[in-house]
Amino acid sequence: MNRFLAGVAKLRERVKHLEPVQQHQALRTYLQENTSRRQREQLFGRAFADALKSPSQKLGTAKAPSGGRARGSKKRRRTRKKSRR
Repeated sequence: MNRFLAGVAKLRERVKHLEPVQQHQALRTYLQENTSRRQREQLFGRAFADALKSPSQKLGTAKAPSGGRARGSKKRRRTRKKSRR
């Protein structure tokens, strides 16, 4: 994966002066020449799964859900009765 990403970074550096449409065409050509169909499908599947994650999940900084009560079921506190004098 790192080798693939390094290749993409080099390609982007080489074509950064081109129009965006030409940059996209160069990336498509690179993918077709340097990866198998199965590898591309895996890559796109991973990209799709990552797109569904929040930024904190992608970075690995998301906190695990607490093991407390279910939402909306706050425990009621007992109120003191006013004493009559």
